[in-house]
Amino acid sequence: MANRTLLESLVNNLVVNAVRSSGEVDISLTGCRLSVSNPSQNGKPLDRDRLFRRFASTPGTKGNGLGLAIAKAVCDVHHWDIEYDFTGGCHQFTVKLKGFQK
Repeated sequence: MANRTLLESLVNNLVVNAVRSSGEVDISLTGCRLSVSNPSQNGKPLDRDRLFRRFASTPGTKGNGLGLAIAKAVCDVHHWDIEYDFTGGCHQFTVKLKGFQK
């Protein structure tokens, strides 16, 4: 079973990151997959090597570099997978919420 507070923190961090980045966000929940996506401001993918590291923020953004690190930590605690994809000029984070009934 998921910890409600941690799940809320996960969703909040993904959504806030997307809104701060572009002002636009698309959220979908299909089965046990949560996806949060937003258009890239510069048309470039994020640095995958630094993506989930603490204090690794994107230059020119308002963030402190903790949001994605927290999201990853929540996923790790619950044994969920979090993936990043960059397609068609959009960033997309997908969380596979294992352990839930469909």
